Parts: sequence; C-alpha cells; structure tokens
Amino acid sequence: MNAPTERDVKKLFALSLNQCAFPDCLTPLFTLKDEIIGEICHIKARSKDGPRFDKTQTDAERHGFDNLILLCRNHHKIVDDKPTQYTAEWLRIIKFKQQESNGVTEITQEDTRLARRLLDYYLQIHAGTDGNAIISSPNASQTNKKTTSRKSVKQTIIGDKNVVAGGDMIHTEKIVQKNVTQPGPQHITEEQAYEIKRLIDELSQIDVDSGREDSHRYWYSWLYRKFKVTSYKTVPLEKFESVMLWLRQQKAINRKKLRRTDNGKWQDQLFGAIYGRWRQLGYQKGEIYDFALQRLELDAPISSLKELGEQNLKRLYDIVFRMK
Repeated sequence: MNAPTERDVKKLFALSLNQCAFPDCLTPLFTLKDEIIGEICHIKARSKDGPRFDKTQTDAERHGFDNLILLCRNHHKIVDDKPTQYTAEWLRIIKFKQQESNGVTEITQEDTRLARRLLDYYLQIHAGTDGNAIISSPNASQTNKKTTSRKSVKQTIIGDKNVVAGGDMIHTEKIVQKNVTQPGPQHITEEQAYEIKRLIDELSQIDVDSGREDSHRYWYSWLYRKFKVTSYKTVPLEKFESVMLWLRQQKAINRKKLRRTDNGKWQDQLFGAIYGRWRQLGYQKGEIYDFALQRLELDAPISSLKELGEQNLKRLYDIVFRMK
C-alpha cells in the first residue's frame, strides 16, 4: 500500500470535525466555499528523506490510520520544517487529544464527500512519486505504470455529472435522499433552541470580528456531526446541557484569537457572557459587583466590570461559568 486508504481518510475527517489538529488552530480543513485548506499528513514520513522517517515501518503502517493526521497547510509546513520540535510522539498526542475531545465516530455522507476530495488532493500532490499513476478523480485509484494498458483505462468522476468510459461522455445525476427529523416532546423546547442559536450567532460574530468569514454554516455543521442531529431544534432534552457546555467551550477557545486581534471586542464578549450567565443563575445585575469584590479579593469595590483588568475579568468569567 503506497497511499492512505479512503476508509482511513473518512475516519480521520469525521474525527477532525473539519478542523486542523494543531493546538488552538481554528482553521477549517474546508472553507464554507468548499475550498481545501487541509492536508493529509504523515506523523512519520512517507519517504526516507522526509521528517521523522522510520525505516522499521512497513508500507501499511506508514500509510495507515495511526500514522496519519489532518493539518492545515500552514501547520503541515511548520511541523515538517521543525521535526525535532514537533516529534512523532507530540503529533500522536495532539491527534489523540483532538479525537478524544470531539468523540465523533459516525461518518456522514458529507464526511465521505470531503474525505474523498482530501484523498484526491493528496494523490494529485504525490502523483508518480511512488511509481503509481492516478487514473480517476476524485475517488482516485492507483495502478502500477508497468502493468496498466492505456486501452483499458476508464475514468470516472464520482459525485460529479460527467462520466468518461471508452471515449463516450455519459451524463449522470446524483440523487441525494435526506431524512429530516421533526421536533417532538423528546427534543428541546423553543426557548432552549433559541439559546443554542444565540451561542452560535455569538461564535460566528467572534469569527467576523477576528477578520474571518461568517461561520454560521460551519458551526451548525459541526454541532450536527458532534451530537448526531439533523437540526439544532432536534437536540434531545438530555443532551441540552452538554450542547451548551460545548458551545461555551468553543467560545472560550475562539476568544483567544479575538483577543490577539481586537482586545476591546474580546473584553466586550466577556462582559456580555458574564452578565448573561449571571442573570441565568437568577441574580440581579448589580449583585455581580459585590460578588467580584469578594471572590477576586479586590482592593476596592467596583461599579462596572470595565474596571477589572484582563486577568481578573477572565478569572470572574471562569468562576461564574463554573457555578450551578
């Protein structure tokens, strides 16, 4: 085996939730416009001249699931340029952490489609380097050059509208059936659905404020894959708190990038989140100032969260969101 299998790439992509595995990197593997940013990367190099190459590996091990990780192009270059800093063990750890955090095992039709595109992109990059020729796209297969007759080659474009076979152009249509679950008593209420929507709106706004494109579609898609639902309105009642916790965690992660680009907006995000959580806990807005004075052990009373420094503001945020 001289290339990753489609099965392994599909599993990798489903577990990645369309995100680079490098710590704190928020770059998607595919943009909302379906542009490829991610790459299939080898933890131990695919060739003897590559970074972290292990001559004791078999070809199957070298191109197998355990030796593969999905990174954005930028971080792929970074880890390969500095193999002594980004060791094979380090890459395995970040891969494990991402998969443990996401916990996705179901592979959707969309995962399959995008994984095929990733694999095709990989095969195009490495065409001919292993003595193989790519003869189909995007679900590419490989055939040894020495044994393949040109007359027998057929090209198929899977998931597209054109198929070339024996010189004839055949027009095909791809039919997709989608089962839609309607909300019922086992699902969250309209009020709870609104809370989920509000957090996704805030996540997308953080991306926009950070100079990235609107990401509503990205966050909804990620939510659906992680919790195995077809709509945010069909989240089971028993999973509502888990969904809210996960979305708040994503906000906290995303704010780090916003803080680097616009500190004022980062602070505004924390102000709104703290006040909102405080009201949710059943307290009046003014009570937060006495609470902050005591829990943060401030030297003097405050009348606005804007009087807090960045460190105390983040501490207060963490305290309030741990409260039940």
